[in-house]
Amino acid sequence: MKEYAKILRNGANQSTIKHSNRGLIFEVLNTVGPCSRTQLAKITGLTKTSITNITTQMIEEKIICEMGAADSQLGRKPVMLDISSHSPCALGVSINRDFVYASLVNLRGELKIEKNYIIRDGETKESLWKGIVKCCDSILQSDAARNVQLLGIGVASIGPLDIKNGMILSPPNFKGIHNIEIVPRLEQKYGLPVFMNNDMSAGAISEKLFGYGKRISDFVFIGVTNGIGAGVVVDKKFFMGSNGFAGEIGHISIDYNGRDCPCGNKGCLEVYAGIPYIEKSAVEKVNAGEVSLLSGLKEIRWLDIVDAAHKRDKVACRVIGELVEYLAVGITSIVDAYDPQVVFLGHDIAIAGDLVCKPLKESVNKRKFSKSFNEVDIKISKFKDMLYKINGAAVIIYHYLNGALVDYDRKEAGV
Repeated sequence: MKEYAKILRNGANQSTIKHSNRGLIFEVLNTVGPCSRTQLAKITGLTKTSITNITTQMIEEKIICEMGAADSQLGRKPVMLDISSHSPCALGVSINRDFVYASLVNLRGELKIEKNYIIRDGETKESLWKGIVKCCDSILQSDAARNVQLLGIGVASIGPLDIKNGMILSPPNFKGIHNIEIVPRLEQKYGLPVFMNNDMSAGAISEKLFGYGKRISDFVFIGVTNGIGAGVVVDKKFFMGSNGFAGEIGHISIDYNGRDCPCGNKGCLEVYAGIPYIEKSAVEKVNAGEVSLLSGLKEIRWLDIVDAAHKRDKVACRVIGELVEYLAVGITSIVDAYDPQVVFLGHDIAIAGDLVCKPLKESVNKRKFSKSFNEVDIKISKFKDMLYKINGAAVIIYHYLNGALVDYDRKEAGV
């Protein structure tokens, strides 16, 4: 009978309704800000009695807190409620090609403590696992984690991933490491609920929970680093796809006879607009004798290109122009497919700011199918190139708020 759970809606029992209402109250406070109980009743449509009962329990669990009375000219001053700084915390683990980053984050999105592990040449599956454990142990044994209720562990990782079995499969350019059973091993090691998402989907979750996407129902988060990926939010819901592979914008082919991609296809966006290829383009131009501020550098990095472009260096500006041109093609495809209100840019590309945002917005709105009817906005993520600090924790917080940790069972949850 389990197969029907994937295609039919779930019924709402008392436990489900309870956690749904708690999640709704949290969403209001997280989006609107401090509210009185009366305001919560008006916004949610719940009765004042229900609001009182639910908020009382949430205060006892330190999820929310009373923060004093609001100014009022008439009658009794209403007591305002807000998400507590002493709320339960999530342990987040972010895995990219260069390092592992672990953090402890509360329900306000506040970072309590952070640790990292550098991934070096010669790294193996087992040494990587030991590095992850070292980071997690260091956080869990710290003063910041003392007397803190832990919700679980969230993992945001480069892909491709096997979400159902909690595995990192075979990311390109990942020191040859593949088939890492992250979720089962973390569960066994720490006895906590563990959920995993692609790092770009996690970027969308972070933006929705704690960033500029709080009040936006339809948006796309696009991350540009060594690879390119997207997280999609449709009608306030995260679109993951049946196996968690949704949003692989980096493997949209922009030239079917083009460059070979490590994925096995040709002409993928990633091999034109990924940061290593942009750096390579700058090196080729400098080596060809073009005059540039980049000429004297032993190694040309993305940050160098951005700095030079701000100084109006012609080579740097032209390279960023190439990035914009290629990226506009991929973004236009995803805008035509999902019709978002906003596209957020995060990870390495965020460093460039308006150097990419303004021309990208102009190019995408000229190309997209609905150009005569509306304009899509393109903005830098609130977290810029620092999404790894919150990405992992956001994954488990999202599942907690949606009731997935109640009577948690990993196989039933389909992690």
